[in-house]
Amino acid sequence: MKTRPIRIDVLASLLLLSAIGLPSAAWAETVTLTCLGTETAHYNPGMTFTPQPIAFSVNGLLAPCAGIPLGVTSASYGTSGVANLSCEILSGVAPTPPLTVHWSDGSTSVIQPTTVVTQRPVGEVVRIESGHVASGRFLGAATVRTVTLLQTQLDACTTSGVESVGGPVVLEVVKLL
Repeated sequence: MKTRPIRIDVLASLLLLSAIGLPSAAWAETVTLTCLGTETAHYNPGMTFTPQPIAFSVNGLLAPCAGIPLGVTSASYGTSGVANLSCEILSGVAPTPPLTVHWSDGSTSVIQPTTVVTQRPVGEVVRIESGHVASGRFLGAATVRTVTLLQTQLDACTTSGVESVGGPVVLEVVKLL
């Protein structure tokens, strides 16, 4: 019984993986992007000083993006979920759903936050998330998203509840090869 050389089996396997569309080395690239933008968050029901399950949705628009690769000039993202939230100051306790980022060149990245620090003074949100790109473009890159979301109804935490907040966001994505 004859056996084929291992090289041919490896080559055939690589061709098969490429044909079925598994990620290729094209995603292995240097990235040093800093994107500025705005983010809004909506809560239903509105946040009060009483912790309770609240549905939230978050949307962000990032422009401009500066750095490498040069073809990525803007992005957008969104996420949603349900979490036990309130207007109280909370640190280190926050939902951490993945963010799907849609880059201006048509590619996407899924960012998974791993360390989150959140403060909620009177319904405003100051949040710093560090994490990594878990799939898609820039796979394995380190990420930091810093968000400051302000609310304009200062008495909302004691009355109808904070239903939305918005403000500046900075997203940094870094991977050096």
